[in-house]
Amino acid sequence: MSNMFVAIKLLAAAMSAKLSERFGIESQKGVTMIEYALVGALIAAALVSSLTVLKGNIAGLFTNIGNNL
Repeated sequence: MSNMFVAIKLLAAAMSAKLSERFGIESQKGVTMIEYALVGALIAAALVSSLTVLKGNIAGLFTNIGNNL
């Protein structure tokens, strides 16, 4: 799992470097903000996709718990 986060961080750094070069951002503060936004967007996309895949299993689990109560 750690390798995935390293890959995401490297991707975000590369993307923010390209964006800062393209738009002429010279402040490191702006570049860091872009990196955090990109990492947040990638994490959100991973959460949405994994919850979509696991939707049936999660619903079944809660149904089972409710029936056992």
